Amino acid sequence: MTGSFQIPYGFGTGSYPQSPGSGSLFLDTSNNLVYVANTGSWGIVGTQTTPPAAIASADIEYLLVAGGGAGGNTYSYGVDGGGGGGAGGLLSSSLASVESGSSFTVTIGAGGSQATNAQGGAGVDSSIAGATISTITTTGGGGGGGYSTNAGGNGGSGGGSTNAGAAGSGTVGQGNDGYGGSGNANGGGGATQAGGVDQSPNGGQGGSGSLSYITGTATGYAGGGSGGSDSSTSTYTAGGYGGGGRGAAPGAALIGENGITNTGGGGGGGSANDSYSNGGAGGSGVVILAYPTASISATGGVRTFFNDRVAHTFNSSGTLSVGGVKTYTHNSVDPLGDSSGLVLYKLDGNANDAGGNYNGSATSVTYNQAVINDGAVFNGSAHIESSGLKGALPYGSAARSFSFWVNLSSFSGDVYFFSYGEGTNGQFFAGRVQSSPQNIGFMGYAADFTTSTAMTANEWMHLVYTYDGTTLKIYKNGSEIGSSTLSLNTVNSRRFCMGARDYNGSVTKYINGSIDQFRAFNKALSASEVTTLYIE
Repeated sequence: MTGSFQIPYGFGTGSYPQSPGSGSLFLDTSNNLVYVANTGSWGIVGTQTTPPAAIASADIEYLLVAGGGAGGNTYSYGVDGGGGGGAGGLLSSSLASVESGSSFTVTIGAGGSQATNAQGGAGVDSSIAGATISTITTTGGGGGGGYSTNAGGNGGSGGGSTNAGAAGSGTVGQGNDGYGGSGNANGGGGATQAGGVDQSPNGGQGGSGSLSYITGTATGYAGGGSGGSDSSTSTYTAGGYGGGGRGAAPGAALIGENGITNTGGGGGGGSANDSYSNGGAGGSGVVILAYPTASISATGGVRTFFNDRVAHTFNSSGTLSVGGVKTYTHNSVDPLGDSSGLVLYKLDGNANDAGGNYNGSATSVTYNQAVINDGAVFNGSAHIESSGLKGALPYGSAARSFSFWVNLSSFSGDVYFFSYGEGTNGQFFAGRVQSSPQNIGFMGYAADFTTSTAMTANEWMHLVYTYDGTTLKIYKNGSEIGSSTLSLNTVNSRRFCMGARDYNGSVTKYINGSIDQFRAFNKALSASEVTTLYIE
């Protein structure tokens, strides 16, 4: 190819056509095409589209656990205890070179259900599916043997038998066989170990599960359920490591213990010393996907940051949507970049403000892994206070917002996430759980408000309280759950308090649970800004 090209001297924008100059380049903003013109006329010699966005990719590590099987039950004294449920199948590997724009459907298997005078119910399969991969499936755990069907069920791990029946078989690469034969050799299989040997009159031990560090914290999954006892003098046998339920025993537990939720643990077998002594239900499964934060981003499940990695934990079915590389803002006091951020308590082992201005004072607080690295653990008598922050927070009717993650392990109502101000006549500002019904709400005294959304125990949720001087809004997990027109005149005479309320100098109404990533802003956040914080 031969010819010449005149170096352009100008670059125009607008709506095509325009009068060209010699050697002009022109960007048509209506279609984002770049035109190259001949001398003196618009003789088009070529067009070029803007380059596509860069595609990010990474290997995504996964842990996939199916639901555990339920323990078997027995119906009269004098026979062997029910077999322990087998653990859900477990697989751990990586999805190679996953690109931005990919998505994966995550299905979480339920635990097996209790049965009457029969083998415990089998656990349900868990899976990961997507257009770019072959579907990956783990098999639900086998149910433990019951009196009328002595054999343990087959599954991800096999269920233990009862009354000398055959134990269930596990799936190769996912779990192990249960145990059976004679006496109380009736433990369910686990992810890394078969069901245990006869421990008559106590039930057989459930097989051990697998230890994983995929979330940054050592956690056990897919333990087998232990068998039930066969004697009035027996004691229970603890379930297999990794969520397995203990077997039943007279005087200790006449019904087998359930496998732990979201571990895939098998349920414990029922006792043979009580009429219709059911085995425990199996624990539901779980899927966790993790990757380096510098490679890609994603949404879906509950995210946990640790060091330079992030894990997405799916305790229920959902979708992982993969995006490009992003700039994470969870270490920034001002994540919106407009100087609205006042304080950030990351709660990573201490109560310090990330900006260094308003460090808190912690009383009886401990720290454990939460949503973003560590979070503060409040035990029902713990709290964090800051006398310095009170002067920086918005008062009177000024706009303000508070954002944080919270997970309450238990609550009996009327407990407080945070508070500041004086406890009278609209001079207070506090987030709380109302006593009855136990819904997420706000306390301002003479300006109170409660949503219709109930608090859920043992679930991480992102809450945001915004006030623009007229309207209070509350958001949960990025969605508004209620609003109310309120007249507030908050005063700055009391300290800021987290994990409880400071009511005119007396700290009360403590929470049992954890808080992470607590932020305060000097403006009312928009819905899109709330979403930005939820997915930061």
